[in-house]
Amino acid sequence: MTQLTRRHLLGAAATGAAATTLTTATGTAARASSGPGSTQAATVIKNARVWTGTGGIAEAVAIGEDGRIMGVGTSRAMGRYVGNRTVVLSAAGRTVISGIHDGHVHPTAVVQYLIYPTLDDAQLTLAEMQSALNGFLASPSTVYRGDWLFVLGWNPVACPVDALPAVKQYLDELTNPSDRPIILRGSDGHNSFVNSRALEIAGIDRNTPDPAGGVIVRDSSGEPTGVLVDTAQDLVMAKIPSLSAEEQLPWFGAISGYMASMGITSFQDAYVTPAELDLYALAGAQGLLRQRAQAMLLLPEEYFDDPAGGLAWAEGLASAYAGTPWLSIRTIKIFLDGVMEYPAQTAALIDPYLDADGTPTSNRGNLYVDTATLSRIITVFDRAGWQVHMHAIGDRAVRTGLDGVAAARAANHGSAVRHTIAHLQLIDPADYGRFATLGVIPDFQLQWACSDYWTNEALHPYIGDDRYARLYPARSVWNAGGALAGGSDWPVDPLAPWNQVATAVDRIGLGGLPSSGAGGTGLPLNPDQALPLDASLAMHTRGSAHQMYQEAVTGTVVVGKDADLQILDVDATVVPMRKLALANVVRTFRAGETTWDKTGPDSQTTPAKRKHIERAALAAAKADNGCGCTRRH
Repeated sequence: MTQLTRRHLLGAAATGAAATTLTTATGTAARASSGPGSTQAATVIKNARVWTGTGGIAEAVAIGEDGRIMGVGTSRAMGRYVGNRTVVLSAAGRTVISGIHDGHVHPTAVVQYLIYPTLDDAQLTLAEMQSALNGFLASPSTVYRGDWLFVLGWNPVACPVDALPAVKQYLDELTNPSDRPIILRGSDGHNSFVNSRALEIAGIDRNTPDPAGGVIVRDSSGEPTGVLVDTAQDLVMAKIPSLSAEEQLPWFGAISGYMASMGITSFQDAYVTPAELDLYALAGAQGLLRQRAQAMLLLPEEYFDDPAGGLAWAEGLASAYAGTPWLSIRTIKIFLDGVMEYPAQTAALIDPYLDADGTPTSNRGNLYVDTATLSRIITVFDRAGWQVHMHAIGDRAVRTGLDGVAAARAANHGSAVRHTIAHLQLIDPADYGRFATLGVIPDFQLQWACSDYWTNEALHPYIGDDRYARLYPARSVWNAGGALAGGSDWPVDPLAPWNQVATAVDRIGLGGLPSSGAGGTGLPLNPDQALPLDASLAMHTRGSAHQMYQEAVTGTVVVGKDADLQILDVDATVVPMRKLALANVVRTFRAGETTWDKTGPDSQTTPAKRKHIERAALAAAKADNGCGCTRRH
């Protein structure tokens, strides 16, 4: 995910006080107490298959009036907690498990897809694209950002299919665009397409240098073509007016409710702008935030050579929003590279990409931060107890991230801050064991680990058989002791946590099926990298809770922990993976409070809003593929 698609933590002994603050901020202080000696439960869930996350299966759970788990055991044993105020629920043999802890997600990104026009990632011809854009310009219902026509869901792979590469003249030719800047945001999150007026407003011309971590695509004469890659998008986006927190709040509240309906009780928003912190603050204050949320701050480029200044900037924001209910801020985000699929090929590889005929090229992708710079940044933030979360797709980027953490560990004498590397599409085998050795959390998005268009046509020919056979090496990292965590990267991909869990196990999932519309073969992708079911369940619950420094509070079904739970409509421990991928959440609890109830009215997410959110999220997630394997980060 790039900076423009939107988007603790404290180490052990040296940061204990700050860690206590984090626990309070994420919810324990927000509950009413049952009172000393209280033995009556607020809720008892019986007749269940309780996956505790600690190696056992129980039958029932009792939740105290303070939101904590009072008891775990048989239905008969939990009967002793039933009183005249107790709500008794029967799970009818279905699974009760910790809520999903999404370690890498972008909920604020969905808001814009609920508001602005989208091309829905369609593979359009030039004429079709221009017709669609002219329709937006002519429609009185089109919402503009200031004077800008801001269109989402542009497909940069097929941009459009008969007019590669994209050039600004295609947008300049639209009906009456002369004084209206136009930007098409790529559905991959890494590319944007703008007209000449937009380039003019942003001050981008042949003399404008590429920003760190980005590319201004140019023609053979050096003129900008209108395509901006990764951080180069910021040059234009900075000129576009932002929505206010008040304008976004109703939709953000509905989005949080939608996430609760998917069983999500905690998440890390993998790129929150300072302006979006206002949205979180407003949502928290008005009771519209239904999860424990942690916000990652993207470290501005200006602080790459001044990490101490960057730390002061981050500390200032964390302090300013410290009182927000259910929100904590103690993580920074850094992009180390881009994406691996053709035609972008901006992920940093140890060995070069191949051409379509299998011949090595001179392209090894883009490494956005060198090892020395990254090491200095991580060392400074590590010393202060801040978690560093790194986007790394290619094996060279992954190695750079690991090297940066190794330098910080050495400089800070073995610190234990849980730095994280996300995505991990390709890892060199020599680095599998370094996650455990260095204490780095590997945060995989394993709904992408399926055989589809993106792994086959857009990738396999350009990396060769050996690297293809090592895509998404979750089992190898797990075998080497890595503490796996999981994330969805929603809305880059559909929010389908149980498809993530199932795909990690069968390496097919819904996206790898021939019926998915994504070129699925029905065959597993690198089945030697499949995880056991218990490991997959663990990485998406207690594993991500560990990544978020919440394992003492939540992530397993244990007496004394907060009742962050979900009830499924299947027994997840026995159903085939194909059925598990389609599992629905019947009820979700955060600290004992019901945040989603399938059988009752949902005040946060009306049916109409749910449908709107799903449509908007699919637009953001390359909806034409119909699966969770479209991988953009």
